Amino acid sequence: FSSVGSNPLGFAEEAAPWRLRSAQFPSKVGGRPLRCARCGRPCAFLLQLYAPLPGRPDAFHRGLFVFCCRGPGLRPPLVFRNQLPRKNDTYSYDPPPETPPPEGHPPVSLQLQCGAHLCRVCGCLGPKACSKCHRAHYCSKDHQIVDWKLGHKLSCVQSDDKQHCKQRHSAKKFFFQLLEHMQNSNNIGTGTV
Repeated sequence: FSSVGSNPLGFAEEAAPWRLRSAQFPSKVGGRPLRCARCGRPCAFLLQLYAPLPGRPDAFHRGLFVFCCRGPGLRPPLVFRNQLPRKNDTYSYDPPPETPPPEGHPPVSLQLQCGAHLCRVCGCLGPKACSKCHRAHYCSKDHQIVDWKLGHKLSCVQSDDKQHCKQRHSAKKFFFQLLEHMQNSNNIGTGTV
């Protein structure tokens, strides 16, 4: 456990999927990538921190998002900030419940509901389709090649099952593992970074 000045940095641990939903305002490691404006390749989603500013009504819901470019050369990370006042059109005025949804509640789904195709490797929008099965989608030729080598080559020609080709088996090898970022309020073992 480390700190910068008096601000604890924390640690990452596995969490129930419902805790990582946007409505819970999670601080988390890993997630869906973002298309890099500098090189056009997907940037890995490294970290999301929920960081409200006390005493600033305009920053009650404040999040910091850190992405790492995987393009050639050493590049600084991309950092974005989003902030809203407590009363806004997006989030409830009241804090979210700290308990899991009741039994029978729909499971957490990380799929887009609009029907857009997503890249099997990184999860970005995937407008390009496999020329053989037309069921696996990709954001770029590079990711189609990665997925082909990771096993789509076999599943594409061996399977008549449409769902088989839609499974995104490659994404886990590309994303950082999705974990919740936790802070220790006891300041045990603090050091300076």
